[in-house]
Amino acid sequence: MAYNFPDSPSNGDTFTLNGVTYAYNSTKGVWKDTAVGVLPATVTSSDTAPLNPKAGDLWYRTDVSSLYVYYSDGSSSQWVGVSGPTGATGATGATGADGADGADGSAQSYTNFAAFPSTANTIGDFAVAQDTKALYMWDGTEWDRISLGGDALFWQTEALDTYEINTANTQVIITEAIDPEQFSIAYSYDISPTSSTAITNVSESNGDFTLTFDSSTTESSVLFRTKATDGVNTIYKNSTLSLRNPFWDNVVFLMSVDTNNNLVDISEATNSPHTITKYGNTAASTNYTKYNTKSVYFDGSGDYLRADTALDGFTGVNDAITIEAWIYNVNTPSAGLYWFGLNRASDGQNTLILGQTEVHINNTSQGTLSTTMSANQWYHYAYVYESGLHKIYLDGTEVFSVTNTSFNTSLSACVFGVATEFDTANGGTPGNYVNGYIENLQVLNIKKYTANFTPPSAAFSKNYQ
Repeated sequence: MAYNFPDSPSNGDTFTLNGVTYAYNSTKGVWKDTAVGVLPATVTSSDTAPLNPKAGDLWYRTDVSSLYVYYSDGSSSQWVGVSGPTGATGATGATGADGADGADGSAQSYTNFAAFPSTANTIGDFAVAQDTKALYMWDGTEWDRISLGGDALFWQTEALDTYEINTANTQVIITEAIDPEQFSIAYSYDISPTSSTAITNVSESNGDFTLTFDSSTTESSVLFRTKATDGVNTIYKNSTLSLRNPFWDNVVFLMSVDTNNNLVDISEATNSPHTITKYGNTAASTNYTKYNTKSVYFDGSGDYLRADTALDGFTGVNDAITIEAWIYNVNTPSAGLYWFGLNRASDGQNTLILGQTEVHINNTSQGTLSTTMSANQWYHYAYVYESGLHKIYLDGTEVFSVTNTSFNTSLSACVFGVATEFDTANGGTPGNYVNGYIENLQVLNIKKYTANFTPPSAAFSKNYQ
């Protein structure tokens, strides 16, 4: 059966027949089943309807801000609105209930802070403590003090700029801060560098800090900062702690070589350094050293030193003394060669003669060292004495001991020779010279060693003994 489609159709026109909708494709001149495929929809924006629309096309009408779609129901086709312009504003709704009243801004007054309420407070409430006249505000969790911009927190007693510290002792640093508004003050501290281990403990009580130190530290100084706060303001004070080894206060003589190769005493126990006098060809040397950059060389033929005033403080025959140094024998040690000669100034008596192999006390031989030193090797040599007991240590091991032998004259009445000894008065007729090197010679007014010990591992100094 033949069916008649509309005459003179336009592109996109539709025609429904027996439940099937056809769309006209003017390019191909045919009606096409829309179930197989239709021409793509178009979107047009204008104030007038587009010409020759097809089903599914969209038109945004700009003059009324509305969107339309071209719709075909099989018997008719037309533009159908799918959105329209904003409608008129609706009537105003009913007024909501009033909110709770805010705080009135006035402050409640309480006897003291402990009396402040911890519940039923509103954020922004103010309160005044009558005892301190301080103002607080509730932040929803706690009462926060409000600074009134009055007089600032200040130090009544301030820590010193510098403290000289013997690390064997404790040090108390006294501070006191004042708060004009009478708030309680909390004290604290910090240490710089934070890696420092020189301070082993700090306790604080009412602004007084008690410090304990590591007596073996080699650190020369530490920065200690004291702090005080009243909860709003914080004040600080930096103090430099200049550290010294516990034995440093007992070092009365320490020989060093300066940059000009002069021999100098760098001890600080006396008001002025002791004089060191060179004889012969005695000279500073860099050929052999232990821990310093320079040592002192004696050629074994008229070379020696004198440092008589180093013994001035030893006025009692039982006074404790330590003489120690690093020594280096160029030749194999032998009897009759002396590293240290303490001879009575009045007649040259051998009050104390310390040789490479033997010891003389009060002009009498007291025997030999139990260990013989070797040539071309550094040794730590330490002689200690107190109340008749004499000991010598080599590299920390005891090699000589004599008891019940007090000096028959004070050491302050003796000359002090190094690398020699003297046979007549006032340091006359020196002899028995040593060929070798010496470094870090020092004298202490205590018995530094009482048992075997580990030899020093660095040059003697204010910070290391």
